[in-house]
Amino acid sequence: MAARALLVLAAGAQRWRSTDLRAYSKQLGKNLGFLASFHELIGGYPWLIKRVALTMGPNRPLPGRHALAYVLAFFVPFGGRAGGGAAGLMIIVATIGILAAVALPAYQDFTQRATISQIWQKGALARTTLTDAYAKQQKIPESLEEVGLDSKLPDGSPMTLNAQNMVVSVHTPFGTLLMTPESAPQAPGGVTWKCAAGEGMKPTALPPSCK
Repeated sequence: MAARALLVLAAGAQRWRSTDLRAYSKQLGKNLGFLASFHELIGGYPWLIKRVALTMGPNRPLPGRHALAYVLAFFVPFGGRAGGGAAGLMIIVATIGILAAVALPAYQDFTQRATISQIWQKGALARTTLTDAYAKQQKIPESLEEVGLDSKLPDGSPMTLNAQNMVVSVHTPFGTLLMTPESAPQAPGGVTWKCAAGEGMKPTALPPSCK
């Protein structure tokens, strides 16, 4: 009865009744090739024909598997009853480690660029105010307070002004962001601004939009 139940899985719901159970089990010796052995090794259970044969005769000897199939199955993540897959598991773990080693720094750089980009945008008022003051007075203000600017951005990031070159230093969690003015006669106020990495900041943290 158990063998017939397994035969339903092998032959299907319609043809199992007309299938010769003994003739089916005699095909056992034909499953010795590499592909058949490899498929069985990486599966979770032996082929149905073996299960049927063992059900009909528990002491019946089973044919061996192709030797080369064991070698290849060893590198597959799941090695079935062969106990293989150990190397495959190590490969997966190593792959995950490599991907993490590559992805984590990239994610950290992305996070830093996103934060610095927001700080750069919040510094727009300071840059505009300093540009207007320079255009009117034709000299660099002595301090941020002189032109009515707070020494902190809206997010609390401290700012300092270099009265020699009008560079604004913004102190962030990822180092110092430098907002650097450049002479540009064609620009409003004759000044354009670019960002630069100051003390403690990696150049990769700078957003491309302000370089």
